Amino acid sequence: MFDVNLFNGAQIVDQMIDFVALYLLTSQSAKTRFYGFSLGLVGFAPATFLLVVTQIWWLVLCLPVWLAIELKGALGKWRAAQGLET
Repeated sequence: MFDVNLFNGAQIVDQMIDFVALYLLTSQSAKTRFYGFSLGLVGFAPATFLLVVTQIWWLVLCLPVWLAIELKGALGKWRAAQGLET
């Protein structure tokens, strides 16, 4: 049976935000894609709440490490495309 509580409410809100953001990201208009990106950033809050509530809070702590690895990779890729020394 479906139980109405804060966790399920956050799941529903997260899925609705993600669906709308993905729909906007598929637009051909740059302005609309930006709105989809911004909405996706806003949707990050309910997803983080779900991770904390489900006791997967350690995943939130790993996000800065993952972000640093991604940025280092993107910078290396950009330098390779520009022909700069890595």
